[in-house]
Amino acid sequence: MEPALRGPRKRWTCNGCEVPFHFCSDSLRPGIPVRCPHCGQVDVDFDLESALIEPSSVDTGEQLEYMPPRFVGARREANRIKTEYRGFRRGDLVVIQDPDTPDDTSREVKRLVGFPNESIAIRNGDLWINEERMQRTYNQLLGQSLLVDPLSSVAWESSSSPPVEPVNHWQLDGSIVSGKALLVGSEADAILHDSNETAATTPAESVQQGKRLDFKTTRYPWISNEYSRNAHDSHDVIMVGDIGCAIQFSNTMNDWQSTMTLRTPQRQTVFMLDYSNGELSISIDGMESDFEFAIRNSSHWIVVMIADGQAIAGTSDREILRMPLAKSDDSEIALEQDTSPISIECRFGRMMIEQRLVFRDIHYRGAADAPTQTIEAGHGVVVLGDNVSLSNDSRQRWEDHLGLDAIKGIILKQREGLEALLWQR
Repeated sequence: MEPALRGPRKRWTCNGCEVPFHFCSDSLRPGIPVRCPHCGQVDVDFDLESALIEPSSVDTGEQLEYMPPRFVGARREANRIKTEYRGFRRGDLVVIQDPDTPDDTSREVKRLVGFPNESIAIRNGDLWINEERMQRTYNQLLGQSLLVDPLSSVAWESSSSPPVEPVNHWQLDGSIVSGKALLVGSEADAILHDSNETAATTPAESVQQGKRLDFKTTRYPWISNEYSRNAHDSHDVIMVGDIGCAIQFSNTMNDWQSTMTLRTPQRQTVFMLDYSNGELSISIDGMESDFEFAIRNSSHWIVVMIADGQAIAGTSDREILRMPLAKSDDSEIALEQDTSPISIECRFGRMMIEQRLVFRDIHYRGAADAPTQTIEAGHGVVVLGDNVSLSNDSRQRWEDHLGLDAIKGIILKQREGLEALLWQR
C-alpha cells in the first residue's frame, strides 16, 4: 500500500520523544531499525515479526474497492469520461498481480503512468512522457500530494516534553503556533472586534494575533522528500521543488490584501490575494487572473502551489490561474531564502485564518535513488509506487515491460482535490 492511500498501518511510539506514529506497513523491513521521524532516535530493539502479529499494534485501515478494467472502462465510456488508453486514465491507481509469482494471491497497488510504446523519464522528481513534462489537472495534483505539516501538531500535542522547535511548524511573528485560529495582518495587533469579525463565533482568547505567518523547517533549509509514514528513510534526502499551501479564511466582512510566498531551491513565487467587497482576485508574480470570483460562504479555502513547472492557484473545488515558471538562478534564491519555505503576510487589513495545510508533490527518484531514469513501456505499461524509497515497480522489477493482463483492477474511489489533503490529517 502506498502512502497516498489509507492502507495497513503499524502503530509505534518513540521511546525518546514519546511521539506516536502510524507507519505504512510496506515501509517496514525485517532487520532494519525504525528511526523516529520526529527526534531521529533509532529503535534497534524493534522486531517486525513480533509487531505484525500483535493485533493491538496494527491498524488495518480502509478497505479498497476495485473493479476489472473492462467494467471501469465501460462505465467511463457511458459517462463520457475521457480516457487515454483502453479505458485507462494516466494516474489511475491500479491493482497489480505480480506476473513473476502467478500463484501468489496477494495484490499490490501502483499508479499507472505510461502506456504501450511510450517512453517515461524521471527527471529530478518529475515525470516526462515522450520528452514532454507530464501535466496534471488541478484535482489530480492535489490528489497525489502528500501533507508535510501534520507531524508538527501531533508531536506538539502528544509529547510530554516537546522540543523548543518541532521539525516542521508554523510561527506567527516568531512564536510557535499550533491548532489555533490566527489573525494575520497589518492591524493584527489591534483589539479583535466582534462586529465585523468571525470572533462572534471564535472566542478572542482562542485567536493568536500577529503580522506575519511563516512555515519553518528546522532540519533542512527547504521542504524535503522525507515522509513521516515511512519507518526507514533509505533514500537520499532531497530538497523538493514542487510544494503548496492551502489556507481557510473566514473574515469575509473585511477587505484585505495578502501575499503567499512559496520558496524552493529553484525559485521563489509570490501569489497576491486581493479581497474587496466580497470579491477575491489572485495574481501570480504580477500576472492577474481573468476574472474575480465572489466569496459567498462564511469561510473559504485558497490553494497555491508550484507543480509540473507551473505556478497554480485555486479554491477548494476549482483552478483559478496557472502560469509557466522559468527556473531561477540558485544563488539568487539563496540570497533571499530566510529559512521560511512558505510565508503569509498582509499588505493591508487583516485576515482570519482558520486552517492551514502545507503539502508537496510526489518526488520520483529512479532505481537505486538515481535522479534520472528512462523506462520504455514497449508493449506493456509503466507503473510507479508513490512510496518512492521502497516500492518495487517499473523502475527495477518490471523494467522490461508489464503486460496489461497483470492489471486486475482499477481502484473505484480515487481521492482528488482538497478532500485528499484533508483526509491525510
